[in-house]
Amino acid sequence: MLLKRACFEIKIFCFTDRNGYLHRFSVYTGKQDPPYNVDALVPEGAVKLSLTAKTTIALMVPFLNKGYHLFTDDWYISVALYEYLHQHSTARSDSMPKALKNLDIDARKTKSLYKVPLLSQKFLDKKMVYSMTTGHTTETKTRR
Repeated sequence: MLLKRACFEIKIFCFTDRNGYLHRFSVYTGKQDPPYNVDALVPEGAVKLSLTAKTTIALMVPFLNKGYHLFTDDWYISVALYEYLHQHSTARSDSMPKALKNLDIDARKTKSLYKVPLLSQKFLDKKMVYSMTTGHTTETKTRR
């Protein structure tokens, strides 16, 4: 059997601010990595979440309950993670894959799905843009 390339992957998870300052990071070398016991790094209420959610929370522990806003890419999409962070006074926003592709939409229009506290939006301009957030509402504001 050929060895899979993914068996030897190293993943580096970083928590940076908007200026690029690295606050915390974690190196993951696979399940066989004994120092990487993410369950020991997260609060008790987060132990039942997915590995990606627990990894995010482990990096965020010192920043929970302080009103910060976390921005991530679509690898971290988990409604349970959105809810956990919202319960700990941390807003979250990210781009997301085409999970909302079944919503019909006209050019330069927005479609929204809102279930407090989670807002999912689909916007069409030149290309389709998808996002999820707990830090915003469906109100539209016009800037000039």
